Amino acid sequence: MLTVMKFGGSSLAAPSGMRRVGDIIERHAREHRVAVVVSALGDVGMLTVSGGSLVGKPGMAAKILGLLAAQKINILMISQSVSESNISIVVKRNLLEGAKAALESGMADGDYGLRIDTEEHVSVVAVIGAGMKGTPGVAARVFGAVARQGINVRMLAQGSSELNISFVVRDRDAAKAAMAIHRELVLTG
Repeated sequence: MLTVMKFGGSSLAAPSGMRRVGDIIERHAREHRVAVVVSALGDVGMLTVSGGSLVGKPGMAAKILGLLAAQKINILMISQSVSESNISIVVKRNLLEGAKAALESGMADGDYGLRIDTEEHVSVVAVIGAGMKGTPGVAARVFGAVARQGINVRMLAQGSSELNISFVVRDRDAAKAAMAIHRELVLTG
């Protein structure tokens, strides 16, 4: 399930509507809006690979991603901590167990000592807008709005373009998080 809210609150849930998102972002950036699209993507699952053998060992992320690619598992989102001790990955929910099995099998030949945890009932919330770039306090407003709803963030990522902040929450909290951010950034600018 994909729910997208843009300026004005209308839905762009269909793939054809998603093609218009770039135009909407550009147009509203000229109007000095911080964010113009808030989306919640359900039907996903999260894998977290953790362990000391990830730390300072070149090629471990490539190995993990390569094992998933070999099984034709597309990665929707990825985040690695600066400590290098864990990598979290979001995939379609129906591929979650296959992804875990691929990693367990592919890592079995070495003494990696890795732990692979999965979470099935999660969704990705994404906040998108050209006005986010270079604007101090956007993340504080996003996560403040989410925190005021009592929602815990499980994973997060922001690209270097600064045009998108994506994060993972429990399925049951996704719509509430999207609405809170929509009120905070889209409606109030």
